[in-house]
Amino acid sequence: MTELSTSLQEKQIEKAKIIASSDLLPPSFKGKPGNILLAIELAQDLGVSPFSVIQNVNIIHGKLSFSSTFLLALLRKSKEFKKVDFILDNELKTCFVKATRSDDSTISGPPVSLEMARSEGWSTKAGSKWKTMPELMLRYRAAAFFVRSCVPELLFGFQTQDEIEDLLKDPQKSDKKSLKDLQLQDQV
Repeated sequence: MTELSTSLQEKQIEKAKIIASSDLLPPSFKGKPGNILLAIELAQDLGVSPFSVIQNVNIIHGKLSFSSTFLLALLRKSKEFKKVDFILDNELKTCFVKATRSDDSTISGPPVSLEMARSEGWSTKAGSKWKTMPELMLRYRAAAFFVRSCVPELLFGFQTQDEIEDLLKDPQKSDKKSLKDLQLQDQV
């Protein structure tokens, strides 16, 4: 390691320690300079500020997941697309993302439907926003499906919080833990 890279690394470690003492951090980052360093590195890879990453990721069983709003911001910020549209049917039964690339070609993601939300159990969970805000939830899932299937490089393989929560749900067990319980467990 060169003297210059050692100096840069030391500066990043010091920066992470300073940030870790902030009161503006979620529990997964507060007092954890190692997590801050990883967030700084991820932010550089994504081309966003470290604070954006810190405020928009959740750590669940040691895995990073993005909020749906952050995923959508990354999609809209992407230089690959000059336009990103949500195509909703007349009765809010389906939604998909249609994006126009910088070369004017278009690409569409797979549709998400209210029937899919019911079948997958998304809309029947306690406190589900699918019941009160179906159009918004369709958009969030359609964005996740679009990114996962059409531009996976945008997320470097990371999942959304909703996707991880769905994977953790085991219909065979009656003692399911909520995402909040798992986040609290990870903080201990």
